Amino acid sequence: MEPLRLRRTRLSTAFPGLAAPGARAWLAAAVAALGASGLLALLVVAARAPEIGRNAALAAAFPRALVVHVTYGVIAWLAAGAAFVWTLLAPGRAAAAGAWVFWAGLVLVGVAGVAGGGRALLADYVPVLDDAAFLLGLGLLAAGAALAAAGTLRRAPRGAAAPATAAALAFLAALVTVACAGAVLPLPEASEDYARLFWAAGHQMQLAWTLLMVAAWGLLARAGGIMPPREATAAATAVGLLVLAAAALAAALESPSRPGPVHTRLMALGGLAPLPLVVALAVPLLRAAGGGAQAATARTALGASMLLYLAGGALALTIAGADTRVPAHYHASIAGVTLALMGLAYLLLPALGCRPVRPALARAQLALYAAGQLAHALGLAWAGGAGAARKTALAAGGGADSPAALALTGGGGLLAAAGGAVFVLAAGYAVLRASSAAGKAADEAEDRERQHQDDGEEGELAVRQARAAAPLDPQQGLVGGQVEADADGREDQDLEQLAFHRADAARTSEARRGVACAR
Repeated sequence: MEPLRLRRTRLSTAFPGLAAPGARAWLAAAVAALGASGLLALLVVAARAPEIGRNAALAAAFPRALVVHVTYGVIAWLAAGAAFVWTLLAPGRAAAAGAWVFWAGLVLVGVAGVAGGGRALLADYVPVLDDAAFLLGLGLLAAGAALAAAGTLRRAPRGAAAPATAAALAFLAALVTVACAGAVLPLPEASEDYARLFWAAGHQMQLAWTLLMVAAWGLLARAGGIMPPREATAAATAVGLLVLAAAALAAALESPSRPGPVHTRLMALGGLAPLPLVVALAVPLLRAAGGGAQAATARTALGASMLLYLAGGALALTIAGADTRVPAHYHASIAGVTLALMGLAYLLLPALGCRPVRPALARAQLALYAAGQLAHALGLAWAGGAGAARKTALAAGGGADSPAALALTGGGGLLAAAGGAVFVLAAGYAVLRASSAAGKAADEAEDRERQHQDDGEEGELAVRQARAAAPLDPQQGLVGGQVEADADGREDQDLEQLAFHRADAARTSEARRGVACAR
């Protein structure tokens, strides 16, 4: 199979939102969230590293840094990445407005993390700061992404986009579950209260990210010269929807004040949803070659994403208690989703009018990030088996009997942070360069549109002249009829030319509006 050529003319059918004002804003929000999370990751990794982690100041800053790191690196990054895909599939004013609501949430979370005074409550899935600004920012993040998800459900893209539609449904279902639990539970004050509030919804959110990854895998496979079987994509989507229905039923029947293990078991079943695609793509991925640098980048992202996601599933089997084997599992799994989104961003940047990232740099970044996250996850699992407690800095008793495990954890974390930094700088630079060039492009587009309008007026004049020149007297016989036929032919040609100019002017106007928005 020939690899999918990701040109704007080809992608506009699959992604009608490429020129939508909100698409680039969502991508920029995702990159910004990942960048902020990476900076905080350095502090989190340092607090667990041998010797350095015994610093009392690091131990004191660790809980707050961990909360904001998870908020930016998991919740905000994945929600913005999902909203970016949803906006490409179903553009609209709601999705564009949601991007700016989301940006406001990012700012509030950051301000609360730096200047807020609330306690760090390390609840499962959604750790929070007991601070009004932070909680408001968290709500704005959810509301902004929900606007993009709702637009996707309204249009309900099918086929290869069906997993992304299912992901939007799972995301909105998680928000409804939180709202229902909040209506029943008392006002949360401790981490246990927030854990109960987000318990069922957190598992549904994990399913949303899994389905989003499945959608990204499909496009990456096509870009790499591999056609994913429709049956495998349909099976993965069906499994995800069945698990979502069961999770929604469990949330409705189970009291949120006494959460049970049913959601954990359902999440494990949901984690099996991508397996049909893994089976269908593994051998073709190993055999695929050629297709150019772009195809090689797509295959690198796809292979790294599949490897990390499978590693996360394998590490889940080792969990036994509340030690660092739990974050080892979800670090690897979330890294699988992250690698898929990174690869998708690299492929779509040129189609968005952004500066393309060099394929060699993109592949090196993906490999560096994947290797770092895999080493970090394996180190966490090793340290957890040696007794390292989760959510705890080294100086606060979160150590293990194996310094080698802590060194692997810290070294892998630094590599992953470096890989994430390369992506943030490369993608951020590409988006900013596109914005700085927007003014010139908009002026050129306006000139082209004005020229097309002038050509259209000339075409209308030619039609009128053709009609006036054709004699319609029936007594002129064959000669008059021939002149009339010639006039009709000229009129048809002029009308076709006029229609072409008008269509071209409409496309240029749409592009100018998108570029002007980027300005």
